[in-house]
Amino acid sequence: MAQISLNANQQAVANQIINYGTQHGYSASDIANAVKASFIESSLGESRAVPPPDTATGIFGYNNGNWDTYHAGDGDKNNDANATKAFLMILISFVRGMKQHHSPFVTV
Repeated sequence: MAQISLNANQQAVANQIINYGTQHGYSASDIANAVKASFIESSLGESRAVPPPDTATGIFGYNNGNWDTYHAGDGDKNNDANATKAFLMILISFVRGMKQHHSPFVTV
């Protein structure tokens, strides 16, 4: 698999996600998935916003509607720690739900 070179800002965002996940007891696999998702959504913070009328912003590209519906109590969606917390919670909920339904797609 090809390695991707990160600039200093991207590495800092990746490190923030890794540190948050590690401090809160998430698995290495979950943390790696969070870093990958942030890279896909925002190139690890390099592209944090999209042109109006879309409202997807931040390192995970949350839009206002989803953030307000599911994470309003988590603070500002553009705060990297808030967005990381929300993403990892969603990831864990999804994986647990898939396991409960005995999905062949979830092996973690």
